[in-house]
Amino acid sequence: MLASLTAVVIGEPDPPLHAGPLQRVISGLLRKDPAVRLGPADTERLLRQVAAARRQTIPLGALTATAAMIEDVTTGVTATAGESPR
Repeated sequence: MLASLTAVVIGEPDPPLHAGPLQRVISGLLRKDPAVRLGPADTERLLRQVAAARRQTIPLGALTATAAMIEDVTTGVTATAGESPR
């Protein structure tokens, strides 16, 4: 147990395995050394890049379905997959 605690305090964390496109951001923010840790400007730049890439790869149908689900939640109307909300 002491070895695990020492590794957490002294060593760098393992790269996030399921972070997808956010891996660089998460890893950069978790750096132990403040001199190499991501600052606010770099964090914002990387997050904007991830968001822009994500917007380019989401199919229009997924956006439409998501918008319909949000509308359903806010209006209380329910629809099954493939149907248009009333």
